[in-house]
Formats: sequence, C-alpha cells, structure tokens
Amino acid sequence: MKNQIFKKIFILGFLLLGSYVQSQSVSGTVSDLYGSPLPGVTVIIKNTAKGVTTDFDGRFDVPEVTIGETLVFS
Repeated sequence: MKNQIFKKIFILGFLLLGSYVQSQSVSGTVSDLYGSPLPGVTVIIKNTAKGVTTDFDGRFDVPEVTIGETLVFS
C-alpha cells in the first residue's frame, strides 16, 4: 500500500517537474544595426497569439515559451 502511494506521488512530481522544465521566459533587447534600442517591436510566438511589445528601451520578456518554439519580431 505504501509502495502504491509512493509511486503516485513520484509520477505526479515527475509530471509537474516536466511541465515546469518545458516552458520558460525569454527576454532580451531589440536594437538596430548601430545598437540603438527599438521600442514598439512586436515579439510573438510563431503560430500563436501570445506575445509582447518592446518597451521604450527595446526590452521584452515573453513568458511561457516552450523549448523549440520560434519567436517572430515585426
């Protein structure tokens, strides 16, 4: 009986850890060729509606990006 409970807790922990590891936040700064920051650039995850716009200093932070997804800047 204790062994079954341990197995269930282990599987639940593994699933939670796997979902945590799979997504992460991606941040950075968008700049032009001369290093000047670009405010107002749209940064989205390709084929989704999730994204952000760069701030006045060209900085962005896209939460919940899964490994392998592509960011599109426009």
